Amino acid sequence: MRKYFVFDVESVGLHGPAYAVGYVVVNENGEELDNGLFAVKPSTLTPIAPELRDHVFSGYEWICDNCPTLYPTHDNHKAMRVAFWDAWTRNHADLAKMDNGDEWFMAADVPWPVEANFLSDCIKDNPLRAFTSAPYPLVDIASVLLANGMDPLAHYERDPNEFPVHDPRADARQSARLLVEALHATFVIVSNTLVDDETGKPLYWCNEDGWVDKETATKFTKREQMRFYEHGKALQPTGGTWMRL
Repeated sequence: MRKYFVFDVESVGLHGPAYAVGYVVVNENGEELDNGLFAVKPSTLTPIAPELRDHVFSGYEWICDNCPTLYPTHDNHKAMRVAFWDAWTRNHADLAKMDNGDEWFMAADVPWPVEANFLSDCIKDNPLRAFTSAPYPLVDIASVLLANGMDPLAHYERDPNEFPVHDPRADARQSARLLVEALHATFVIVSNTLVDDETGKPLYWCNEDGWVDKETATKFTKREQMRFYEHGKALQPTGGTWMRL
């Protein structure tokens, strides 16, 4: 079974220092197996390049206006990163010891630049991590959404346990749910060649239930775009049409 370590980082501006990181671990069915949140005071800034100071200062103002107050779990940034990396390696190691065919992935929603910079800082703390425990691959959840017909830039509704917004653990929990939903997206495709023998209406191919009528297909799909199938095999749209239920 696949396991996903989904994380989210809050930083002072897109290229400023990270001040909080949250994660959840889910399996391919979306069941949450672990979670965590680590933070420092956002005002505890690391040295920044002079050309980035205005950007970072405006980012700090944005945090004060838009982000929830997070209880600091650590006194400095490195200690926060160490705690995060320990969580990653602890989960990864536990699964690596299980000889049951589990696959293990780290994932983040639009990881550049915030999450990518955070991981780079983790490697700089201990360069050996690059050769022993660095994530490979790092899954971009936005790309998974795009590949499955979902809008990668949309603001999706949140479940009750996915609040408050900009709490990195809550954000990671929403990202994990969207990842699982995208990976389990139902394909529903209309055929313009096959019809129901009794009603004469077109049949819809649903990868969860075979050929069904429109009413049944609508119950399955969470997607608007559908590709034409014939006898369960994907074809180019020349034999059918892109449609919406």
